Amino acid sequence: ASVDITNINIYSGKINNLFGGSNVDGTVNESNIFIHDGEVTTLYGGNNIGGSVDISNIHIIDGVTTNLYGGGNDASTTTTNININNGIVTNLHGGGNNEKGITTTTNIDLNGGVVTNLYGGGNEAKTTTSNINLLGGMATNLYGGGNKAGIDKANINLIGGQVENIYGG
Repeated sequence: ASVDITNINIYSGKINNLFGGSNVDGTVNESNIFIHDGEVTTLYGGNNIGGSVDISNIHIIDGVTTNLYGGGNDASTTTTNININNGIVTNLHGGGNNEKGITTTTNIDLNGGVVTNLYGGGNEAKTTTSNINLLGGMATNLYGGGNKAGIDKANINLIGGQVENIYGG
């Protein structure tokens, strides 16, 4: 279903799949997800298998997230904005998951917390531009591009924090 703005706040509990957008189709102008605490196995800022999201905003304040996608599962997202302030994220992708999860621009700010694998782009979904700012916290592996997907331009700014390995693409 189409909607102008979605706002999701998680304060505790366990969630298997969380989508900021819709399930099968529809346009979401802006999705806003705030993880204050709790456990999320897979988080998508965008839609599941159709439609699109214009702007996806994800704020990790604390908690544990296994797989985080700024974009959709198999649906496009124009811009993703991800802010990690604390907590633990195993795999963070600025873009979408599968081939149709194309993202134009990803913006990731790591202010604190711990991320094992941080990808500026998507998993198997193309991204045009990624912007990563490491301001604090710790990342084991930081990739400017996607996991199994292409990217046109990757921008990485190390301002603070710790990184074990940085890969431009």
